Amino acid sequence: MSVEPPETVLHGSLPDQSAVVGLISRIHGLGLRLIEVRRLPASEEPERPL
Repeated sequence: MSVEPPETVLHGSLPDQSAVVGLISRIHGLGLRLIEVRRLPASEEPERPL
């Protein structure tokens, strides 16, 4: 997570599309405004821990 005034940027990997929808739902439920969702190219995705 990083804060870039006036925005907060969250980044990470999610296991599937259902998890993405769940996260968007939680953000909406908190009353936050979602500006953008972006999928990174495979070469830029964070490494998953073992």
